[in-house]
Amino acid sequence: MKVFRTLLKVAERDLETVRRALADQITKQANVVQRIHGHEQTVRNEQMLAQRDYDAANAVLEEA
Repeated sequence: MKVFRTLLKVAERDLETVRRALADQITKQANVVQRIHGHEQTVRNEQMLAQRDYDAANAVLEEA
């Protein structure tokens, strides 16, 4: 029986190691997703500004 208790302790320790590693990976993934969303928002803002500049330039050309 002592062998089984020892094996159980080893298995519990390994399980805790895996749980911590999984939690770390989930945190890293969440951070990556958050950064992606930030970059996407930046791209959308830049596109909107570029469209505004383009429209303004066309309006000036049409007046001329």
